[in-house]
Amino acid sequence: MGLTRGPYGNRTGGSAFSDWAYTDEGREPITRVAWAVDDSSVIGIQFTYGVFAAPRRGSSNSPKKAAVDLLNAGERIISAHVVLGYRDGVETIDGLTLTTRKRTIVIGAPSLQTGITITPCPSMPDRMVVLQYITGRASTFGVNALAFVWAKYPSDRV
Repeated sequence: MGLTRGPYGNRTGGSAFSDWAYTDEGREPITRVAWAVDDSSVIGIQFTYGVFAAPRRGSSNSPKKAAVDLLNAGERIISAHVVLGYRDGVETIDGLTLTTRKRTIVIGAPSLQTGITITPCPSMPDRMVVLQYITGRASTFGVNALAFVWAKYPSDRV
């Protein structure tokens, strides 16, 4: 297991989850990200690890849904940025920006001007820090909180 950053978002309720079991003890990389957003926040997210799709976390009840496959050999998420909002005294996840060496994936609110870059530490010449899996809390209405677990990975394989 690796370094955890978060949780981000503090909506109450929902059930705790961890995608660790879908990573085959950390051996399976993230190969797909699917999400749903409403007018103001990320309401659902699902990661696939290798060929193992974790359950959808939160809701998919939105016409604004998308998915991105990360099937290029060695493509890994090396940076993440969380855009937070506040509604009725509750911290919400308004957007995520996930970056690989080849592309940027924007989920929900795209602003890099606000929010938090949550990549835990800079990479080194022989090692990269990559997103391994997510944990958090979710309900049928949405994603309540997300935490991101990072691990070292040989940089010649990213």
